[in-house]
Parts: sequence; C-alpha cells; structure tokens
Amino acid sequence: MAQQVGVLKKKLAWCWVYDTQKKLQLETQNLEKFQSRIPTCQRKIDEAEEVTKNVQEAIRLKQASIAGLLETSNQQRNSQNELQQALSLATREKAGLEEDLNNKQCQIARQMEQLQTLEQHVTEVRNRHVQDTQAEEAARQEQFKKLNLNVEAAQCKLRQIGEEEANLQGQVDDINQQVNGIKLEMEELGAKLRDTQGYIRRLKSQQSNVMTTFGGDKVLKLLQTVEAQSRGFTCPPVGPLGSHTALVGSDKWSLAIEVAVGKLLNAFIVTNQKDMLLLRKCAQWSNYGYVQIIIYDFDRPPLQLPPHLLPDPSLRTVMSVLQSDNHVVMNVLVDQGSIERQVLAKDYNEGKLIAFGNSHLSNNVKEVLTADGINCFLEMVVRLY
Repeated sequence: MAQQVGVLKKKLAWCWVYDTQKKLQLETQNLEKFQSRIPTCQRKIDEAEEVTKNVQEAIRLKQASIAGLLETSNQQRNSQNELQQALSLATREKAGLEEDLNNKQCQIARQMEQLQTLEQHVTEVRNRHVQDTQAEEAARQEQFKKLNLNVEAAQCKLRQIGEEEANLQGQVDDINQQVNGIKLEMEELGAKLRDTQGYIRRLKSQQSNVMTTFGGDKVLKLLQTVEAQSRGFTCPPVGPLGSHTALVGSDKWSLAIEVAVGKLLNAFIVTNQKDMLLLRKCAQWSNYGYVQIIIYDFDRPPLQLPPHLLPDPSLRTVMSVLQSDNHVVMNVLVDQGSIERQVLAKDYNEGKLIAFGNSHLSNNVKEVLTADGINCFLEMVVRLY
C-alpha cells in the first residue's frame, strides 16, 4: 500500500512538472509576442508625438494670423470713422450750398417781378407818348431811355444770377457725387470689416482642434463613426479635404482660398458608389446633416496639366499656394475647383489689370481673387451697374 502511494506521488509530481512546463512554454510565447509588438507601439507613440507637435505649430500660426487680422480690423475701423467724419463735413457743406442756391433763386424771382413791373411801365409810357404833345416828347424820350437802361441792367443782373445758380448747382452735383462715393466706400469697408471679424471668430472657435476647421465639431464624431465602420469600406474615405491641405508659407491668401474652394474643403472623397452610400449613413448616424461626397478613382496618378491650358507662368494661382499630403486631394481640387486657373492678385488694381488688361495674361484664367477675398470679375460687374 505504501509502495502504491509512493508511485502515485511520483506520478502526481511528474504531472505537475509537465503542466508547469506547458504553462511556461505558453507564457514564453506570449512574452515573445508582446516583445515583437514593442517596436510597433513605439512607432505609433512617435507618430502621435509628431502629430501633436504639428498641431501645436498650426495653433501658433493661427494665433499669429488672428493677431494680424485684429490689427487689420482696427485699421479698417479707423478708416471707416475717418470716412464718416468726411461724410458729415460734406453733408454740412451741401446744406450750406443748397441754402445759397435757394437765396439766389429767391433773388431771381424778385428780379423777374421787377422786370415785369418795368416792362409794364415801359408799355404805359409808350401809350402816353402817342397821346402827349410834341413838346413833351423829348422829356418822355429821355425817361424812356432811362427805363430801357434800367431794363438792360436788370436783365444783365438776371443773367449773372442765372450763371451763379448754374455754378452752385454744379457744385451741389459734385458734392452729391462725392457723398455717394464716400457712402459706397463705407459700405465696402463695412462689408470687409464684417468678413474679417467673422473670419476671426471662426479662427478663435476652431483653434482648439484643427479638424473642426472643416465641418465644425460634428466632423470629429463623423470621423469616429467612419473609423468604427472601416471594414465596410472598399477604401477608407479621404476627408475633409481641408485637413489634408496646407498653405505654402504664410496665411496671406487664406481668405482668397476660402472664397475660391471653401465648399470643397469640407467634402469627402470615396472610391465608388457603395462607399458613398455607407459614408452617407455614417453621416446620418453622427447627426452631421448634409455632407458633400465626391466619387473619384484613388488609383489615378497625379494629374499632368498641359502648359498651353494653364495661365501665364508669372501669375500666382490657388494651386501654387496649396500643398497636400495626398495626390487624390489635389486631383479633386483641380477637377472640381479648377484651382490651376484661379489666379491670385495682391489688390484689386492688379487683379483688374490681369482680368481686363487685354493682354495674354488673361488667357486660361477662370477667376481673379485678391488677398482680401474680392472676386475681380464680380466686382467689375457691380461697379459697372
């Protein structure tokens, strides 16, 4: 019996050894698997740190841009105040000239009454001259000459007053034109000021998260939903397009870019109809509302544009100030937004010279936009009317 107990103990001990050995082998395999994941995790940590640095740099640039725009807004407000003062001064001068005009018109009316009285007197004298004797004719003739002289003097004065009235009316018309010009300039400055203030508010509200610049806060929820449904897509959607683009250099052309392709920057790109329907469902699940979706071939290489279809190489275009980490995004902006034919100008005078200068510079140009977001083609139509 004791011998059997010893044998059982030995068997039990060997079973424990085998089980322990299997567990050690499993733990060793798990340990090797975890060690193989260490480089991948470290690479993801490094990528996340790089993205964080880029976001911080973008926030710093946006804050500098906001400071510049605030200074521009103050300058425009000061210009508006100066124009308001000039308008008040011109209005007072206009009122003074109108008062002078009314006085001259009253003088003309009185002179006309005097002229009618004198003409009536002349008629009476002529009637008397027929009835009077020849002895009194010389005296009456002398009186008639005096009356004619008075009439001529009154007519001369009347002509002078008429000329003064015409001059005053011309001055009033000039002042009216100046007042209208000042009002138009004030309206343009007011519109620019409102656009700048709105752009500043959007920058302040969006600087907490770069992704919210294109589509607002709801785009983050949409991107999370797309990531959760990633297995259902043939290819992951690309978007919003603005998050894959950046300005080359400073933010000088940011307003012009927003006017040129602002709506496209909120759009998403998918590779087929099935992906479009799934992305639209993701937008509904995220309460995103309407999302612009563009179907495009992701395998298509970067577009090679023929030089004879492009504007003059000396001109700056929207395409030349935009860069992207995805060639599909640039292809869509070319196909849908014609960024290669939208030309940028420093101010309205330069844009007008490009658009309407009757030179080769206007060849293959679709639109001309200034740094403050003015479309020169539309502005010319407004000024003509």
